[in-house]
Amino acid sequence: MNAVILIPARYGSSRYPGKPLVTLKGSSGVAKPLIQRSVEAARRVAGISGVFVTTDDERIADACTPARVGAIMTSSYCRNGTSVAPKRRDNSTMSTWSSTSRETHC
Repeated sequence: MNAVILIPARYGSSRYPGKPLVTLKGSSGVAKPLIQRSVEAARRVAGISGVFVTTDDERIADACTPARVGAIMTSSYCRNGTSVAPKRRDNSTMSTWSSTSRETHC
């Protein structure tokens, strides 16, 4: 069985707009965007065959390239960042990363 992690990342959050792109320093002192830190943490999960970011914003999708993670483009009409996940569970091609890996769903 292939299991993937989908990380929902919305730029237009009502509580903290742009949060996924905020640069944070970790314990090592290295500054990285929050979305990259989330991807790195997800990749450390045992038994996962892939990690992807779901977003409705090109700025977040662009930030996925340096993190070497595919971005799945969602509609801005999705109720929230997690509403796309059930629609993608059965897609076995999600486990391969590509720098051009951008799809639109929701």
